[in-house]
Amino acid sequence: MSETTKVVRQSLPKRYRKEKIFRAIGLTAILIGLAFVVILFANIISKGYPAFQQSYIKLPIFFDSQVIDPDGNRDPEQMARADYQGLIKQSLREKFPGVSGRRDKFALYKLISQGAGFNLKDMVLDDPGLIGTTQEVWLLADDEIDVYLKGNVTDDIEIELDGRPRVSDESGTVEISGDGNVFAPVLEQMRTLFETELERTESQLVREQRQLEKLKKALVNEKELLAEARAYNYPTRIERYEESISNTQGRISDAEFMVTKYQERIAGYRKSLEGTTSETVEVPAEAPSYLLELNEGLARIISLSDSVAQAEVLNQLSATASDQWRLLIHKTPEADRRVNDRTIGWVRQLEDQGLVDKKFNTVFFTYGDSREPEQSGIAGALAGSFFTLLVTLLLSFPIGVGAAIYLEEFAPRNRWTDLIEVNINNLAAVPSIVFGLLGLAVFINYFGLPRSAPVV
Repeated sequence: MSETTKVVRQSLPKRYRKEKIFRAIGLTAILIGLAFVVILFANIISKGYPAFQQSYIKLPIFFDSQVIDPDGNRDPEQMARADYQGLIKQSLREKFPGVSGRRDKFALYKLISQGAGFNLKDMVLDDPGLIGTTQEVWLLADDEIDVYLKGNVTDDIEIELDGRPRVSDESGTVEISGDGNVFAPVLEQMRTLFETELERTESQLVREQRQLEKLKKALVNEKELLAEARAYNYPTRIERYEESISNTQGRISDAEFMVTKYQERIAGYRKSLEGTTSETVEVPAEAPSYLLELNEGLARIISLSDSVAQAEVLNQLSATASDQWRLLIHKTPEADRRVNDRTIGWVRQLEDQGLVDKKFNTVFFTYGDSREPEQSGIAGALAGSFFTLLVTLLLSFPIGVGAAIYLEEFAPRNRWTDLIEVNINNLAAVPSIVFGLLGLAVFINYFGLPRSAPVV
């Protein structure tokens, strides 16, 4: 055996080990890449899945003949003009008789989508026999209610309370007590939560103050540049700096508002936490909401001790006492969300009665554009995409196939066919958006065709 063969054989195990290591590294890289793809799709699906569900509220709707068909002639045109949204409002008022005042009624009507009346109209036009009857109808909920029901407004904490509650009154500011020191655990939890929120708000205040200082320095610099541009009479720069100064001043106003807001919130938390051994803790207006659900109503806690809660009634309490009561904590302060405590109370009351449900979001596929988010869908986009693909197929397929067959089988080899093939290769190499812009200029600017036409 030659010396060279010995050297080669001795090096083979080392080479095989390196190949295995390299193969393992490659396989690991592939697995890591696949894992990231799986994580990406899982994240997309988990966040996008709720969009395929939509919240509905069931209400008893009285199809009042005096509203829909006062003349009794079953005229479709007259029935189409009826105030169907008014029927929904009437049902809501009957469901929550304690709601009074223009603002509260407006908030109550916002539980249901502003377009739900059109569904009632379609029902009546399809079956006029509904007039004069009362029907249980599932109605599309408003988008803000839908977002809340999907858990994207505030984190809720529920605490069941023991004993039988005692309430001093049914409305206004009331005192609520239970057996013994029923609120003692709640009071301790409240102090802990306020301490956490105080630290978080102080950090937010520091960040906002730093941002405010940066904006003020930027404003001074922009004003100096503007003065310099005016001195040298540069119109373009003057206009740009004036616009930039205006934007910066707006951002400074927003930052000052947030600083004031955080300072007030911090002051409220500190006031509530003064002397943690105090018997009573006040709940600041900017703090998380502490709500008591009892006697088919809702009350927001203003101050709390071990045994007594002073609360503001949001949804009127029933005169009949109930053994079932619970504390509901909304961790996001009311000022920081678009769904207030009273509205959440109405929704939870409907949930307890089994009148709220999530259904498959057919609206997303059957409706077009809308100013109401819960009624907007992709039907228009789907139709436009379908007709665009159809027109493209009818135009490009026969022309493309015919040109390919002719050039490959019948066309003579000369300067013209070479020129055509070069242009075809350019079509394949150049991004399609470039030719799209060319088509935009030709079809819209030159021919004046509408943008919604499939050929465009």
